[in-house]
Amino acid sequence: MANDSHYSNTGSMQDVSADLSNIRDRFDGIMDALESTAMSTFGVWDGAGEQPARSNNEEFNTEFGTVQAAFEALISTNDEVTLQMTNMHSRLNKTFEM
Repeated sequence: MANDSHYSNTGSMQDVSADLSNIRDRFDGIMDALESTAMSTFGVWDGAGEQPARSNNEEFNTEFGTVQAAFEALISTNDEVTLQMTNMHSRLNKTFEM
């Protein structure tokens, strides 16, 4: 892309998208380890305190899903903004024949 520093730096925005995508595997690994630990802990719980443990497990599952969705939204939003900025640069360049 042509030098777009007079509008914004979409190259840096694309770098952020790449970084987010690259750390996705690490993030998923951490989340999978948390989920595995929670399942093994809550899955063998028996006797006293079993009902509160089940409630904690349900809360964990809800929060786990929320965190996963938030990370996905972060990546998607950055990608969307980068695309919109790139398109804006293209339109401005055509308008002013740069």
